[in-house]
Amino acid sequence: MKRLSKLLILPVLMLVCGIAFATAGVSGNGGIRTVFAANHNVVISDTDAVYTIENNIQNLIDTAASGDTVTVDGSKTTGVTTTLSLDIKTGVTVRWRADYSTSSSAMESLIVLSGSGTFEVLGGTISRTSGVCTIHNSGASTVKVKTDGTVSATNGTAISNSGTGTVEVYPDGTVSTASGYAIENLGSGTVNIHEGVVKATGTNGIAIYSPDISAGEINVYDGLVTATGTNGRAIRNSSGASSVNVYGGDVIGYSNAIYTTDTGGANVEGGNIECTQHNNAYDAAIWNSGTGTIDISGGFVESLNGHITAIYNLGGGTINVSGDAEISATNSSVAAIRNDGSIVNVSGGSLIGACAISGASGTVNVSGGSLIGEEIAIFSAHNTVNVSGGIVSSTIGYAIYDLESSIINVSGGQVITETGTAI
Repeated sequence: MKRLSKLLILPVLMLVCGIAFATAGVSGNGGIRTVFAANHNVVISDTDAVYTIENNIQNLIDTAASGDTVTVDGSKTTGVTTTLSLDIKTGVTVRWRADYSTSSSAMESLIVLSGSGTFEVLGGTISRTSGVCTIHNSGASTVKVKTDGTVSATNGTAISNSGTGTVEVYPDGTVSTASGYAIENLGSGTVNIHEGVVKATGTNGIAIYSPDISAGEINVYDGLVTATGTNGRAIRNSSGASSVNVYGGDVIGYSNAIYTTDTGGANVEGGNIECTQHNNAYDAAIWNSGTGTIDISGGFVESLNGHITAIYNLGGGTINVSGDAEISATNSSVAAIRNDGSIVNVSGGSLIGACAISGASGTVNVSGGSLIGEEIAIFSAHNTVNVSGGIVSSTIGYAIYDLESSIINVSGGQVITETGTAI
């Protein structure tokens, strides 16, 4: 009985002292011992120095076993002027439920993560109103932003993923910036948007950015990725070594939903890709200004305001439309796809607009799908247009209109008009 009392008292003393609390059980089946994962708790406050908080959390990480969780509660919103660095080992999860913020720009990053464990923001808020970065994931750790968890920056980057790690956003998680980047994928890591919100709300803000040095991967499965400020872009990819995949959800930009430069490209298999405003001649739901390839095999690509092209392809890159993709610029006086000096291949899907495809000095290959233009299906100047299948149709104008010096080859498919001229 005395030994049992000691065993009951020990966890209480550990909890009161703020050290840790572990639960273990012993099964009676064949003498098999079952040890449950432990939960270690740290409570932070405004009276704690940053180095004290760091040491307390790191000590628990270092002594934790694989499968253990270190939970951080409390609040520290004053006196944060130095970086909090955590090295999270494999198999250990740091569950952040605290409010932690600063207005100081004295340090580059508010929190720096290394190692290969998991950092989970669940019900807590990590934010800064000035400075470069809120959370910098420099190693192979996984950062998860989950229910009621928020990571934000005002003019900087909310989460920078510079190593081989992963950033994941789940239902009711939020990652946000005003005029910076909500998520920047700098290394060879992965960004997965399962649900939740990733947003940029200020002028020139970008929700997810993959720069030219990136060799990582961005996957949007569901949720909302949006940039609502003037010149805002939901996703920007400037690297040919980085992949951008949209399988579902909503990707919505003020100027561009997906903006690619240099050798960057994208793959769209589902979801809604939308541009909401007309701020300059280059606004489009997808804007491909480099030599990259945009593959669209599903989902909806739309411009939602007048004088905006759904897709603008102008840097020598390639647009491939297939499957059941729908590309629409029905409220526009321009084309569903504008193609200048570049390549468009249509083997499936549908393109609908005042003009389905327009452009100059490029190549348009139609082997399937449907191109429906209210006025002109294909408007061409110095283009090569090859139609071997599919439907090219206009309502009141030309199915294919050659403004000047185009090469037009029709070997199959249907080139038709209701009340106008076929070619």
